[in-house]
Amino acid sequence: MESDFAALESSLRARGAAFGKVEVVGRKLITKSELKAGEVIISIPLSCCITSDMGRDSPWGTALSKRNEKLGDEFRDQVYLAAYYLQFRDKKECFHYPYFKVFPNNRDDFPVFWSAGQLELLHGSSIRASIEGLQECLKREYETLSSISSDFQRITLDEFKWARMLISSRAFRLTVKGREIRVLGPLVDLMDHAEKRRTTWKYDASTDALTVCALEDFRVGEEIRCHYGKKSAKKFLLYYGFTPDETLTGAYDHLNDVEFVMFVHPDFPEAKAKQRLVNEEYACKKYSVDTAFTRANTLEALSFMRLLCASGEEEMTALPKQMSKDYSFRETPIQPMSIRNEVEVLRMLSNMMKEQHSHYSDEMRSRAGASAAAAAAAAADQKEDVVSGGDKRKRSTNGGPAYAGRKRARVKSSSASLVSSTSSSLSSESEPPSSQRSAETVIVGEMAVCSFYISLAEAVIPALEGLDESTLTVDAEGLSGQEKEYVAYVCYSLQVRRKAKLDAAKKRKKNKKNKAKTKNA
Repeated sequence: MESDFAALESSLRARGAAFGKVEVVGRKLITKSELKAGEVIISIPLSCCITSDMGRDSPWGTALSKRNEKLGDEFRDQVYLAAYYLQFRDKKECFHYPYFKVFPNNRDDFPVFWSAGQLELLHGSSIRASIEGLQECLKREYETLSSISSDFQRITLDEFKWARMLISSRAFRLTVKGREIRVLGPLVDLMDHAEKRRTTWKYDASTDALTVCALEDFRVGEEIRCHYGKKSAKKFLLYYGFTPDETLTGAYDHLNDVEFVMFVHPDFPEAKAKQRLVNEEYACKKYSVDTAFTRANTLEALSFMRLLCASGEEEMTALPKQMSKDYSFRETPIQPMSIRNEVEVLRMLSNMMKEQHSHYSDEMRSRAGASAAAAAAAAADQKEDVVSGGDKRKRSTNGGPAYAGRKRARVKSSSASLVSSTSSSLSSESEPPSSQRSAETVIVGEMAVCSFYISLAEAVIPALEGLDESTLTVDAEGLSGQEKEYVAYVCYSLQVRRKAKLDAAKKRKKNKKNKAKTKNA
């Protein structure tokens, strides 16, 4: 492998690539010299990279573009790159042959290659449906390419799937001359994911190169990494083949989600009127919620729940008068419309989360329960104040309820504790297999979301039911930060709705008065 990387580096330098302060150690980029913030670490001419334009202009790509196949904007460039790789991977005369030689072979990390036994580790998770959907998508792309080129038919479905996963996990998005393209960058794609953003990449028009720059100083011997973006554990696993720890314990905790399908069931109040109201997209749709309840996807789900729970003339008239074909709850969400309605929404969501929680294996749920006490203890430790002289004063804390505790910190601690306890209990002598650890991380992330909304409903429903509707104020004592935020959000929305209603009444009264004056005149 070292000789393969040496050949790649030699070919890159011959075309003007610059990476003199880093070296490849194993499959990592390590600094050989100190780096200062703002310094260019790596510069790879675009001619040394593989771009989606190259894939489109290749024989298979050209045939594909002429057919004008509908591959979807999200994946079209990835298919072009995969086609380029599969056409030229064995051609030694191709400039990129040394690059192809150092591509990894870690296909078992990606769930589209997992066995039935490995997939069973994800029992109860909505990622199972996402994996099936990706499998179908890859199969359609493969069949499309097979239909346009007899030469492509020598490629197996598994080979194509692996090429697509390579592209999915390694390609960069670049804006070149006003156009966004996908790029495979030699050496640059060795950068592993880092939670903290210490580097950045961009297209440098002055050198026509893909460049990586330092955002802060690096010492000799440090690994050069990049930030892959804030994604849920499910997305990391599906498209990158791993799950970073911070999807549970750090800033990404709120990006884990739970998915479910909703539609207007005949048993809902005013069901027929609601069925007539919703457009085709929302007749039966998959939704997702995460613990950031003001995020677009969660607002969309809460909006549809408010529609489902609407009852009585006042609430029904607060719904959109007409949902056009293009109407979107994501773009125009329904905000809280009444205390009664919001309480019913929270009850519905809590029940759905309890149902989802019950779908996970007994083994996983028992491990979650076993870790709850440790999580509560960890949360209590976090509340200790360190004072001068090293003495600690403990603040009072509440005991943790059944679903991993009401405080947000406890949800996080439960996640971290569960990953730790499951990993150590499954293998005392070595780390568990990557598929096993990744599956645990996904499941625990979903369980944290379930716990969050169950706890939120337990705390917020009594607060809303005790709300002074004349002033729209509530006693927030005993509520956590996010619970207070939710109550404040509901109160503010109701105040806005009330003001709009009063303004509309004043306007009607004024118009009526003006009409009367006109008539008398």
